[in-house]
Amino acid sequence: MGRNQYNEYYLQLINGRTGMPINDDTGLYSVLTTGTGTPATIYSDDNGTAVTYTAALLANTITDGIIRFWTLSSVTTVDICVVTASGHSVFISGLTISQHRILVDVESIRQLMVVPFCLTAAGSLTATASVWANGYSIPANTLVHDCFLRVSTLGTLASLNIGISGTPTGYIIAATAAVTGYLFPLEVLASATVTFSRGALLADITAQNVRKFPIYPAATAIVYNNITSTTLIGAAGWIYIVYDKLPV
Repeated sequence: MGRNQYNEYYLQLINGRTGMPINDDTGLYSVLTTGTGTPATIYSDDNGTAVTYTAALLANTITDGIIRFWTLSSVTTVDICVVTASGHSVFISGLTISQHRILVDVESIRQLMVVPFCLTAAGSLTATASVWANGYSIPANTLVHDCFLRVSTLGTLASLNIGISGTPTGYIIAATAAVTGYLFPLEVLASATVTFSRGALLADITAQNVRKFPIYPAATAIVYNNITSTTLIGAAGWIYIVYDKLPV
C-alpha cells in the first residue's frame, strides 16, 4: 500500500495560559473510532506499521508533548482522549488532520476524565480475564467526585463494575451495557433489587446512603470487569470520572 494511502495526525500539547508547547513524556492518549469507545486502527508511520493493543490496555504514551500517528486515508476523523503527565484531561470529538494543537487548561482544578472501556476483540481481551485495566490512572493528588458511563456499543449480558486496582467495584457496581447511552449510578444503597449503584469508594453502601470523596496522593490504576461472563461480550464506550486536582 502506498504512502498516499495514509493520513498523518500531528498534535502538540499547548499550555492554555502561556500559549507555549508542553513537554510531556509520560502522559497518555487513546485514538478511538469517531463516536465509539473502540480503538481506531492507527499506524506508527506511513509505511503501515500497525499500533497494537495488549490485554485491555488502550492507552499510548505521549512523546515530548507530541501525539503523532497515521490512519488509512479513508479515515477523516477520530476521537482522542488525553490525560497529561500533570493530570489534566482533554477529550476531542471528531478530530481532523488539520488540527495540530491540543490546548490544556493548566489553571483548571475541576477535571472530567473521559477514557475508553472496550470488551471487544479490538481491545485484545482474553476469555479468561476477569479484571482489566485500560492503561489510565487516577492522577496523583486528586479528589474524586463521581463516576458514570456512556455505552456506545451494546454488550450481550454485559454488566460492568468500575473501580481502581485492588477495588474493581469501588466506583460503580453492576452497570448494564445492554443499552446504549449515558448510565448514572443511583443515589441508593446497593441491594438485591437495586444493583446499579455507586461503589464503596464513592458512597457508604452498607449502612447509610452517604456520599464519599476519596483522595489519591499517588496515581492509581483504573480497572473494570464484566461480572456476568468472562467471554468477549462486545461492550464498548467511555468511563467518565469527575475529579479535582489538589494544590500541592
